[in-house]
Amino acid sequence: MLAAKLNVCIETYALGHDELKPLTNKTHDPFGGWGATMVDALSTLLVMNLEDELKSVIDHVQRIDFNVDEDVSVFESIIRYLGGFISAYDLSDQKYPILLTQAQRLANVLLPAFDTPSGLPTHLWNPARNMSFYQDTLIAEAGTVQLELMMLSQFTQNPIYMQKAQAITDLLDNMDYGHGMYIRGLYPTSLDVEKGRFRDDTTTFGAMGDSAFEYFLKQYLLTDGKIPQYGRMYLDSIRSMKQHMLRQIPGYDMLLLPPYDTFRQKAENSMDHLTCFVPGMLAMGSKTFNEPEDMDIAKGLLETCVFMYRTTKTGLSPENWYISEIERYNPITYNKTRAELERARDWWYDDGEIPTNHR
Repeated sequence: MLAAKLNVCIETYALGHDELKPLTNKTHDPFGGWGATMVDALSTLLVMNLEDELKSVIDHVQRIDFNVDEDVSVFESIIRYLGGFISAYDLSDQKYPILLTQAQRLANVLLPAFDTPSGLPTHLWNPARNMSFYQDTLIAEAGTVQLELMMLSQFTQNPIYMQKAQAITDLLDNMDYGHGMYIRGLYPTSLDVEKGRFRDDTTTFGAMGDSAFEYFLKQYLLTDGKIPQYGRMYLDSIRSMKQHMLRQIPGYDMLLLPPYDTFRQKAENSMDHLTCFVPGMLAMGSKTFNEPEDMDIAKGLLETCVFMYRTTKTGLSPENWYISEIERYNPITYNKTRAELERARDWWYDDGEIPTNHR
């Protein structure tokens, strides 16, 4: 059933396009028009052993010309296309050399976007004109290209891609008060690529910040812990997050991770839906660095994310969730609340009733 639907979508409506609009079957090309969703799905096609669909996408990949005269997102191009090519190339045991060839072609087209005074890539890049008018980027964008570039260097034995990635990591690692970074490990969202400093004061684990923190951990794991810098940067961020950003909701075993003004040291009363990746990251980090408290925090944040879904009529989470009453995270009072609620749940179970939020 899924294979048939994929075939209809790819062959009939979306071949060579980035996105398909499900209500109209019309296409949308916000990512260069190179077939973003198809390339993203290469690994899925391999895992599901859908050889006919895979062949169709591989045939398309061979025809992609990256030299387009339009502004393309450096970040999206790397995580969707470069990541899609590299992961499928690796997953297929290097069966399709065209995937590595196209990955390298794309990377070479984008490399000039990294040639800024700071080494930070521009937000957008025009491959045909070899230029960009944009002098800023986001921490989520600058901090979420490293894995793909590192793997490309490994497969091609060309160090230039790794060097570009490492230059960004080193810049972030050396940020201080003079660069607009007021709390160690808490990176604000907007970066000036010319000056190599932050443009704003707000740190978030939601949109515009999210994956940069995750990539510190993944870089550490990808290199088998042989580059301690990555692990240290991850731990710096998580420890500062727990100390400054994390909030608890009185009377509930739920935690909140709101945007935080690092200059005024003030948290908002909200949480972005994208922040719901954090429980998985913390669980992975907890096991990697033997930090049991982080696993407890992961569970508390996950409770909040589940609650965000279960309290709407549609069962869909809102993009943002606002809470009227929150307080700074305190592991003593939070764990006391958790223990009390667990005892209450045990009583409910003993009475033969399943609590609503556990059904």
